[in-house]
Amino acid sequence: MALVKCLPVQRRKLFHLLRSALLRHLIPCDGCSTVTALCGVLRAEIASEVPAPVPEWYVYSTTTMGPRKIGYDHCENRGCFRTETPEKKFMKCSRCKLPFYCSKECQAADWKTRHKKVCKAAVSQREKTAKVGRMMQFLSDASLSAGDDGGGGGGGGGEGIAALLQRLKMGMGPDAATAERVARRRGDLKAEKHRGGRGKKKKKNNKQQEQEQEQEGSGSGGGGGAAAGSDSDVD
Repeated sequence: MALVKCLPVQRRKLFHLLRSALLRHLIPCDGCSTVTALCGVLRAEIASEVPAPVPEWYVYSTTTMGPRKIGYDHCENRGCFRTETPEKKFMKCSRCKLPFYCSKECQAADWKTRHKKVCKAAVSQREKTAKVGRMMQFLSDASLSAGDDGGGGGGGGGEGIAALLQRLKMGMGPDAATAERVARRRGDLKAEKHRGGRGKKKKKNNKQQEQEQEQEGSGSGGGGGAAAGSDSDVD
């Protein structure tokens, strides 16, 4: 399919939108500098009928509101089209923790031309965003946990959401009942998340169970008369 001809500004916007969508879905497009190249990566991904692999170093963010990492990142140095891949994780600015770079050379070059002028303001902006994210997350947990205790809008002995929002805007914390309700809800969600194990922990538990079953099987199969007699009693 031929690409629609467009102005340079429109082409750049289309390039950034398409690249961002690919990277968010963990589809690396390292070195792609044109929309045509990105479309080629997308066509190859669809034709393979196999989802792009998740790298071992990638950690899914547990933050639902506020600054968080989703998918791969691209090098922020202007003119560089490198992106993260399953084999390559980028470094980021140690101060504001916003831009990612593929190398120290790119970080140094971008610091001289652009990032030096905005890094300090970026730190303040990130802190504000994180603060707002924490506040919105607490409001979400408070509203969802209000019904757990049989309350409606502000049930369970805690204050209503409108009153809670007003207190947070004034820099005040929630009342004790609301704080306790939210903490209990977060604890329940955390326990539910880790129930049965996930990822490497689950694999480790499964491996331990398999080893225990193999040891039990070998012990009962060739381990002498007592074990054999015990098995026959059970049967």
